[in-house]
Amino acid sequence: MIEQIILGIVQGIAEWLPVSSEGMIVMVETLLFGKSDLQGMIENALFLHLGSALAAAVYFRKDIVQLFKSLSPRAGSPSQELPLFKFLIGTTLISGSLGFFLLKYMTQTVSEHPSNVRLILLALSFCLIITALLQLKAKHSGDRSSSQITMRDTLILGLVQAFATLPGLSRSGLTVSFLLFQNFRTEEAVRISFLMSIPIVLAGNIVLSISSYVFHWESLLGLLFSFLMSLVMIDTLIKLAKRINFAKFIFIMALLVGLSALLPL
Repeated sequence: MIEQIILGIVQGIAEWLPVSSEGMIVMVETLLFGKSDLQGMIENALFLHLGSALAAAVYFRKDIVQLFKSLSPRAGSPSQELPLFKFLIGTTLISGSLGFFLLKYMTQTVSEHPSNVRLILLALSFCLIITALLQLKAKHSGDRSSSQITMRDTLILGLVQAFATLPGLSRSGLTVSFLLFQNFRTEEAVRISFLMSIPIVLAGNIVLSISSYVFHWESLLGLLFSFLMSLVMIDTLIKLAKRINFAKFIFIMALLVGLSALLPL
């Protein structure tokens, strides 16, 4: 019970920070609970993502309603939200297709050639450094909004989100960074990134884990804590979007994860 509560809290916090929630869950399960089954840890992380996706759906419920209304705009009045709706569909298809093969390849490689825990932690540290460098280089003074999204944006962000399926690479950190690279306003980049999480998490669970996941009340407790903590984090980060640069924080996390690989396990 305690394990699922802790993992739910970790998921609810890490999902919205530019650190990998999957990576953090793998690290916590490895160091705190002595787990070594990478595929099982990732499946658990994907399940806990449902709590975050539900929280995002609740928080952005008005935006979601507007997105569906954009499918039937008034005559002579094209909806401003239609480009965003197409973008979310497109990025989900691209990310889901590529991400599925990336995740399967990674888990198969690890299962056939088991690496020790230290190598996993060092890999997580390296991936966190990549995310931090991207965050440092990202622009913070764009002027584009969701109504100006193009097919080029869809292709780029779909590919970027796909690589975030690898533990250690942050989905929110990567997508927000690349949206800033594309000159979107900071608050718009955060909002778009958070909206992107909903369909890809739902699709990922349907395809990868729901069919094989064994439900029990402890896992549902973890889901509840993931949902509640995510609501708090989304609201906080949306309000602080203009003032936050997480690059230094990510570098500290990368250092801590790297150092943890040197500890006796």
